[in-house]
Amino acid sequence: DPSAEWPGFARTGSGMGFSLQVAAERGAYLLSDYGTFLAFRERTGLVVYSRPEPALRNVYSVMRVNPERFPVRDSSARAFEAFLLRDGVQARIAGFGTERFGAPLFTALHPEPPDG
Repeated sequence: DPSAEWPGFARTGSGMGFSLQVAAERGAYLLSDYGTFLAFRERTGLVVYSRPEPALRNVYSVMRVNPERFPVRDSSARAFEAFLLRDGVQARIAGFGTERFGAPLFTALHPEPPDG
């Protein structure tokens, strides 16, 4: 129930970065995506009590809409999709954040090339 309340539970109504800062100030627990946690780890001093696992994946995807139903520039959408699926780009996504945070902020899924 999204409207459920219980003692000690708080909603920040903000993004994950701000929520991490609030948790640090209050000495609280927080469910966070791992990438944002790594980005805010030094400034908050929070520590991880669990590790990322498949059930907690936070997947970002690119999905083209039907150009017959929506007024979009389909050629631009296809070009962007093809760019993201290139091996070199997938490698950059997979390594992003490693140098600065000691671990990658994202995991590239290495999908199959798109049809056509």
